[in-house]
Amino acid sequence: MQVRIAEYGKALGTRSYAHELRGKIEALISRSDDALVVIDLRRVSVFTLSFGDELFAELVKRTQAGRYGSRRWVAFAGANDFAAEQLDQVLKNAHLAALVRTDTGKAFLAGEVERRAKETFDLIERSGDVTTAELRGKLKTRSLQAVNNWLTELVRARVVDREQVGKGSGRPYSYRSRSGQLVSSGGR
Repeated sequence: MQVRIAEYGKALGTRSYAHELRGKIEALISRSDDALVVIDLRRVSVFTLSFGDELFAELVKRTQAGRYGSRRWVAFAGANDFAAEQLDQVLKNAHLAALVRTDTGKAFLAGEVERRAKETFDLIERSGDVTTAELRGKLKTRSLQAVNNWLTELVRARVVDREQVGKGSGRPYSYRSRSGQLVSSGGR
Protein backbone atom coordinates (compact mmCIF):
# COMPACT_ATOMS: atom_id res chain seq x y z
CA MET A 1 0.00 0.00 0.00
CA GLN A 2 1.31 3.42 -0.90
CA VAL A 3 0.16 6.78 0.49
CA ARG A 4 1.17 9.80 -1.58
CA ILE A 5 1.46 12.61 0.94
CA ALA A 6 1.72 15.33 -1.76
CA GLU A 7 -1.94 14.65 -2.60
CA TYR A 8 -2.72 16.28 0.75
CA GLY A 9 -0.32 19.21 0.30
CA LYS A 10 3.26 20.03 -0.61
CA ALA A 11 3.97 22.34 2.33
CA LEU A 12 2.64 20.75 5.50
CA GLY A 13 2.74 22.59 8.76
CA THR A 14 0.20 22.11 11.51
CA ARG A 15 -0.20 19.41 14.10
CA SER A 16 -4.00 19.57 13.76
CA TYR A 17 -3.82 18.94 10.00
CA ALA A 18 -1.41 16.05 10.60
CA HIS A 19 -3.85 14.58 13.12
CA GLU A 20 -6.68 14.83 10.58
CA LEU A 21 -4.51 13.31 7.87
CA ARG A 22 -3.42 10.47 10.17
CA GLY A 23 -7.08 9.54 10.63
CA LYS A 24 -7.49 9.28 6.85
CA ILE A 25 -4.34 7.19 6.48
CA GLU A 26 -5.36 4.88 9.33
CA ALA A 27 -8.69 4.32 7.56
CA LEU A 28 -6.78 3.35 4.39
CA ILE A 29 -4.53 1.03 6.38
CA SER A 30 -7.53 -0.69 7.98
CA ARG A 31 -8.91 -1.52 4.50
CA SER A 32 -5.63 -2.92 3.18
CA ASP A 33 -4.11 -6.38 3.61
CA ASP A 34 -0.64 -5.23 2.54
CA ALA A 35 2.08 -5.70 5.15
CA LEU A 36 4.07 -2.70 3.90
CA VAL A 37 2.73 0.84 4.09
CA VAL A 38 4.89 3.16 1.99
CA ILE A 39 4.61 6.82 2.90
CA ASP A 40 5.58 8.49 -0.39
CA LEU A 41 7.14 11.91 0.18
CA ARG A 42 7.80 12.76 -3.47
CA ARG A 43 6.82 16.36 -4.30
CA VAL A 44 6.54 17.28 -0.60
CA SER A 45 8.68 20.39 -0.37
CA VAL A 46 8.51 21.04 3.37
CA PHE A 47 6.91 19.83 6.59
CA THR A 48 7.34 21.10 10.14
CA LEU A 49 8.64 19.03 13.01
CA SER A 50 5.25 19.22 14.73
CA PHE A 51 3.50 17.95 11.58
CA GLY A 52 6.06 15.16 11.22
CA ASP A 53 5.73 14.20 14.87
CA GLU A 54 1.94 13.99 14.73
CA LEU A 55 1.77 12.11 11.43
CA PHE A 56 4.97 10.23 10.67
CA ALA A 57 6.25 9.44 14.17
CA GLU A 58 2.77 8.47 15.36
CA LEU A 59 2.27 6.10 12.40
CA VAL A 60 5.65 4.45 13.03
CA LYS A 61 5.05 4.21 16.79
CA ARG A 62 1.59 2.69 16.39
CA THR A 63 2.82 0.26 13.75
CA GLN A 64 5.75 -0.90 15.86
CA ALA A 65 3.37 -1.35 18.81
CA GLY A 66 1.22 -3.68 16.68
CA ARG A 67 -1.82 -1.43 16.45
CA TYR A 68 -2.30 -2.20 12.74
CA GLY A 69 -1.38 -5.89 13.07
CA SER A 70 1.79 -7.83 13.75
CA ARG A 71 2.86 -8.06 10.09
CA ARG A 72 2.43 -4.38 9.21
CA TRP A 73 5.36 -2.00 8.86
CA VAL A 74 5.81 1.58 7.69
CA ALA A 75 8.62 2.88 5.49
CA PHE A 76 9.21 6.15 3.68
CA ALA A 77 10.10 6.72 0.03
CA GLY A 78 10.89 9.57 -2.32
CA ALA A 79 12.28 11.84 0.39
CA ASN A 80 14.31 14.79 -0.88
CA ASP A 81 17.30 15.95 1.18
CA PHE A 82 15.18 18.26 3.33
CA ALA A 83 12.46 15.67 3.98
CA ALA A 84 15.03 12.96 4.79
CA GLU A 85 16.79 15.22 7.29
CA GLN A 86 13.52 16.40 8.83
CA LEU A 87 12.19 12.83 9.07
CA ASP A 88 15.41 11.67 10.71
CA GLN A 89 15.01 14.39 13.36
CA VAL A 90 11.30 13.66 13.90
CA LEU A 91 12.04 9.97 14.50
CA LYS A 92 15.00 10.76 16.78
CA ASN A 93 12.82 13.07 18.86
CA ALA A 94 10.28 10.24 19.26
CA HIS A 95 13.00 7.60 19.96
CA LEU A 96 11.94 5.62 16.87
CA ALA A 97 13.60 4.25 13.74
CA ALA A 98 12.30 3.54 10.25
CA LEU A 99 13.56 2.69 6.80
CA VAL A 100 13.78 5.60 4.33
CA ARG A 101 14.53 5.53 0.62
CA THR A 102 15.49 8.93 -0.79
CA ASP A 103 14.49 10.35 -4.15
CA THR A 104 17.95 9.29 -5.39
CA GLY A 105 17.31 5.66 -4.40
CA LYS A 106 19.57 5.49 -1.33
CA ALA A 107 18.12 3.48 1.56
CA PHE A 108 19.05 4.39 5.12
CA LEU A 109 17.92 3.84 8.66
CA ALA A 110 16.47 7.09 10.02
CA GLY A 111 15.82 8.04 13.60
CA GLU A 112 17.25 6.95 16.91
CA VAL A 113 19.39 3.85 16.54
CA GLU A 114 22.31 2.80 18.68
CA ARG A 115 25.59 3.11 16.74
CA ARG A 116 26.36 -0.62 16.74
CA ALA A 117 22.78 -1.48 15.71
CA LYS A 118 23.18 0.94 12.79
CA GLU A 119 26.46 -0.74 11.83
CA THR A 120 24.64 -4.08 12.00
CA PHE A 121 21.88 -2.77 9.72
CA ASP A 122 24.39 -1.40 7.22
CA LEU A 123 26.18 -4.75 7.17
CA ILE A 124 22.91 -6.65 6.61
CA GLU A 125 22.01 -4.17 3.85
CA ARG A 126 25.30 -4.91 2.06
CA SER A 127 25.37 -8.66 2.75
CA GLY A 128 21.84 -9.80 1.94
CA ASP A 129 20.94 -12.88 3.99
CA VAL A 130 23.28 -13.22 6.95
CA THR A 131 23.24 -15.27 10.16
CA THR A 132 23.92 -14.10 13.69
CA ALA A 133 27.24 -15.96 13.75
CA GLU A 134 28.31 -14.39 10.44
CA LEU A 135 27.40 -10.96 11.76
CA ARG A 136 29.41 -11.56 14.92
CA GLY A 137 32.48 -12.25 12.78
CA LYS A 138 31.93 -9.31 10.43
CA LEU A 139 31.29 -6.95 13.33
CA LYS A 140 34.47 -8.17 15.03
CA THR A 141 32.88 -8.85 18.38
CA ARG A 142 33.14 -11.91 20.59
CA SER A 143 29.74 -11.38 22.16
CA LEU A 144 26.93 -13.20 20.40
CA GLN A 145 24.57 -11.68 22.98
CA ALA A 146 25.57 -8.15 21.91
CA VAL A 147 24.84 -9.01 18.27
CA ASN A 148 21.48 -10.47 19.31
CA ASN A 149 20.67 -7.25 21.18
CA TRP A 150 21.42 -5.12 18.10
CA LEU A 151 19.38 -7.46 15.93
CA THR A 152 16.47 -7.34 18.36
CA GLU A 153 16.45 -3.54 18.07
CA LEU A 154 16.32 -3.81 14.26
CA VAL A 155 13.61 -6.48 14.26
CA ARG A 156 11.54 -4.45 16.74
CA ALA A 157 11.86 -1.41 14.44
CA ARG A 158 10.67 -3.70 11.61
CA VAL A 159 13.56 -2.78 9.30
CA VAL A 160 14.94 -6.32 9.00
CA ASP A 161 13.28 -9.71 8.59
CA ARG A 162 14.28 -12.64 10.77
CA GLU A 163 13.83 -16.25 9.65
CA GLN A 164 14.75 -19.38 11.58
CA VAL A 165 17.10 -21.46 9.41
CA GLY A 166 17.80 -24.43 11.64
CA LYS A 167 16.93 -26.24 14.82
CA GLY A 168 18.71 -26.73 18.05
CA SER A 169 19.62 -24.90 21.18
CA GLY A 170 21.19 -21.99 19.31
CA ARG A 171 18.02 -21.27 17.29
CA PRO A 172 19.96 -20.11 14.24
CA TYR A 173 18.35 -17.23 12.38
CA SER A 174 19.01 -15.49 9.11
CA TYR A 175 18.44 -11.75 8.73
CA ARG A 176 17.81 -9.58 5.68
CA SER A 177 17.05 -5.91 5.17
CA ARG A 178 13.53 -4.94 4.16
CA SER A 179 14.79 -2.25 1.75
CA GLY A 180 14.30 -4.63 -1.20
CA GLN A 181 10.60 -4.88 -0.32
CA LEU A 182 10.42 -1.10 -0.30
CA VAL A 183 11.79 -0.92 -3.86
CA SER A 184 9.57 -3.72 -5.19
CA SER A 185 6.49 -1.98 -3.77
CA GLY A 186 7.15 1.10 -5.86
CA GLY A 187 8.91 3.06 -3.12
CA ARG A 188 11.76 4.32 -5.28
